[in-house]
Amino acid sequence: MIKSLCLIVLLVALASQQTITPYYILPAQTTLNTVTSYSFLFQTDTPIATQARISLTFPIEFDSGQLAQVNRVRWSDDGGALQAPSSWTLYFNTFVILVGSISTDNITIVIDNVQNPKDIASATTSSYFIIQTQFNDVPVATNQQFGRVPFTSSPIITSGGLFSNQLNTYI
Repeated sequence: MIKSLCLIVLLVALASQQTITPYYILPAQTTLNTVTSYSFLFQTDTPIATQARISLTFPIEFDSGQLAQVNRVRWSDDGGALQAPSSWTLYFNTFVILVGSISTDNITIVIDNVQNPKDIASATTSSYFIIQTQFNDVPVATNQQFGRVPFTSSPIITSGGLFSNQLNTYI
């Protein structure tokens, strides 16, 4: 018991020194009020051998009731094929994904069936997403400014056809 407590205290103390490097947040669609998939790519400098979790918080602009409609979460930590995690749970706007172990390779998370915000009052960009790695429930590394997503009120029409996805340049 004391060993476990010491390990948790050590992890909490080290958490402020660990980093998560964001590479991108890429929604398949950036049109407001559209159901789409979100892909997140990042790297952490701290591997977790067992009982690893990834906590991913969507900004306040996303309706937690709509996020409850998500039907699939996938992940990969080695550039391999996306796979289902051991389990995942939604707490308000935060997905907690039980992945077993985390390496220091690139980590990809894909969350399907996310409804973009219906409206963002006088703004075209979301607040920041937050991502955290955890050992059990203990934070190991956190990035509270992982990235933001730009939104459009309608699909963009170009000479090549209809296009509504904008690359996220806010990371």
